Amino acid sequence: MDNYKIFTWDKSRFPNPKKLVKDLEKIGVKLIVITDPGVKVERGYELYDEGIKENHFCLTSDGRLYTGKVWPGNCHFPDFTQEKTRRWFGRKFSRFIKIGIRGFWLDMNEPSIFSKKGTADSNMIHPYNGSPLFHKAVHNLYGFLMSKATYEELESLEPDKRHFVLTRAAYLGIHRYAGSWTGDNIAEWSHLKLSIPMLQNMTVSGQLIVGADIGGFVGKPSGELLVRWYQTALGYPFYRNHTISKTCSQEPWQYDTRIERYIKEAIAKRYQLLLCLYLAIKEQCETGLPAFRPLWVDYPSDPLVHKKKWAETEYLIGSNILVAPILEKGKRKREVYLPKGKWYSLDGKKAFKGNKIHGVFTPLNYIPIFVKAGVILPIVQGFIQHTEEVYKSKIDFYIYPDNNNCARGLVYLDDGKSLNYKDGDYELLEVKASDNNKKWVITIKRSGKGKYINMGRIIINGDANMAYKIVELEKKNG
Repeated sequence: MDNYKIFTWDKSRFPNPKKLVKDLEKIGVKLIVITDPGVKVERGYELYDEGIKENHFCLTSDGRLYTGKVWPGNCHFPDFTQEKTRRWFGRKFSRFIKIGIRGFWLDMNEPSIFSKKGTADSNMIHPYNGSPLFHKAVHNLYGFLMSKATYEELESLEPDKRHFVLTRAAYLGIHRYAGSWTGDNIAEWSHLKLSIPMLQNMTVSGQLIVGADIGGFVGKPSGELLVRWYQTALGYPFYRNHTISKTCSQEPWQYDTRIERYIKEAIAKRYQLLLCLYLAIKEQCETGLPAFRPLWVDYPSDPLVHKKKWAETEYLIGSNILVAPILEKGKRKREVYLPKGKWYSLDGKKAFKGNKIHGVFTPLNYIPIFVKAGVILPIVQGFIQHTEEVYKSKIDFYIYPDNNNCARGLVYLDDGKSLNYKDGDYELLEVKASDNNKKWVITIKRSGKGKYINMGRIIINGDANMAYKIVELEKKNG
């Protein structure tokens, strides 16, 4: 930004932002820009001048413009309770759309103010279309309404595209407009551990895209903590390493080669499971059941999954994958509780009984991941560098048989960008597998108009040498 003024570029450091965006896209990087609500008090600055002229700003109780100090210095704050203000603010994103920006990060939108209280005074006035409100009546909605303003105008500007908006402040219903994260956490083991119940609380309250700053925002994590955080975050819908500027660097390559390698392996594992996470998010959009969720969502009658020891240290990705990360310094073994049924290790080499606590060895490069028996998972082959590479990757089908030697699963993919999936432009595979006298029969039914899934190998766990054949291949809906 130009001196932290929102909707601006620092022209000396970034003289050609459009070229910057194009150059980054060539290597698979999509650029997201940050926007705060505070508008710098500066005559000649477009947003300030318009906000004054059109009465978009909040006021003091005696009718003056409310002023608070944030990154640019003294700022006024838009009154997002007013529809005209939401539309005025949202339309400013068009300058970013024109150069190809792909996402928008809304920060400091409690709103945050550099003061003892840390936020706007309770008696700040929101004009609210001629029916003034005190800020104390609006505070929890401020970031929500800023997100609404952003998303709705993005929809107006590009109605045929999906839009990514991330917000720090949120409220119930925010899933309609934005994802969110847990805010400025600390590089401590206690904050790693806390991320699981915090995110579970958010998802069972209806939020969809959630995450925590991997490694912690404040302070510098040890190599071990950073590795374990990347592993723990495997199933966070929003996966981001983030830290405060100028105080430390915690990119994986800032550590020794062993730590960097273990982090790389964790990221690779997430990308291998990308379609599993995508399917879980699709199902959340349709049913409301969280993609990232506590065990008690699927096993409400199991008393153990309600105990803190398990409820806050394990989680499910959808209904079929259980992750039991390491959350304590120096731990090389942990107890894992697996609910009823039969479970496998992700690689399929070990089977475990459910309704039982298991001791699992966990060297620093190991993530305890378990798959429910009777499931078929889509696993992305190779080591992809970004999400769009999934379209040219082979998708392996990993079969985890139940006690009757049967399994089933779904694989879903669309273009990831447009709303064309609403008109059937997607590909959905319904896959069933069963053992017929030591010869597996694989049934695949296709639906949707698209062709996005490149089938790779079929891997049957339990006996990798079993023969199989695909006996049916159907395509519905075109």
